[in-house]
Amino acid sequence: MFTSSVTRNTTMIDITPPQIRSIIISIGSTLVAIGNGIGPILLKLLNTNDSIWSFMLASSLFIVSALPLLRLKKVDSIVREQKKIAVWRYIKNSPKIFASAFTCSFIMSSCSAFSIVYGIKLGMPQNEASMLLTALLFGTIFFIPVGILCNILNRRFIMICSASCALAIIYLIYNYSDSENILVLFFCLFGSMSGLKLPAIVLINEKYQSSQRLIVTSAFTRIALIGTICGLLNTGLLMKTFGTNGIWISISSVLILFIIFWISTYVIQLLKKQISLSDLSIFYQKTNDTLQS
Repeated sequence: MFTSSVTRNTTMIDITPPQIRSIIISIGSTLVAIGNGIGPILLKLLNTNDSIWSFMLASSLFIVSALPLLRLKKVDSIVREQKKIAVWRYIKNSPKIFASAFTCSFIMSSCSAFSIVYGIKLGMPQNEASMLLTALLFGTIFFIPVGILCNILNRRFIMICSASCALAIIYLIYNYSDSENILVLFFCLFGSMSGLKLPAIVLINEKYQSSQRLIVTSAFTRIALIGTICGLLNTGLLMKTFGTNGIWISISSVLILFIIFWISTYVIQLLKKQISLSDLSIFYQKTNDTLQS
């Protein structure tokens, strides 16, 4: 799955025209999320449960989905020109992009794993509690408008605004949610997360050369996987300690740290005169700050 994610993101970036790249990536991310949602539904309809047929069906669909890559022979030569640069150099060069990968995966793994548990502990029937995860995943439709905004607004501005919106939504869920509006709030929470992840993927294309993107995307996915593991572990421990409040304590903490990290980074850059106030425009401005080997 790690290899699939790296290959998919690298290929999408390389073969799509720059003017529609963010839209194509947003559509691709939406389709992935839709597949995540349809998979369990399909297995439930087929009633294969945890038998070998479930795994055979999943692996067969996985193979079929990879067949179109056989036609992308021209991309192969670009990938093989990969320059050998340490992964940590990319993380050091783009800390905010990788912080976004960690934060988004941390929150999504926490919500995906514990949203149903959260609903049941609130006293919701199991079928209603399962709708929390459905509402969360249905928020994938936000990938499309976020992709459009990436061509208009500053990608980093979108990411910090999305983090702030996610924090505000968590506050509303914690203090004012009820059975009528909690589904809407979970839906909007995923929308905020799409504003964290998609601009980061687009920025990888903008910041790095084609021969560097494979290892950058690989590093991005590794950090995202670390965020997933940390999210599951941290949120699980906090829910065991603080009950239903644990999930929001966990998620809000990582969001606050993320926002503080972004603001402090820009303050330091301003004080060192590495950037000026004009560089902080909310509108998209094409830059040429690629990392050289």
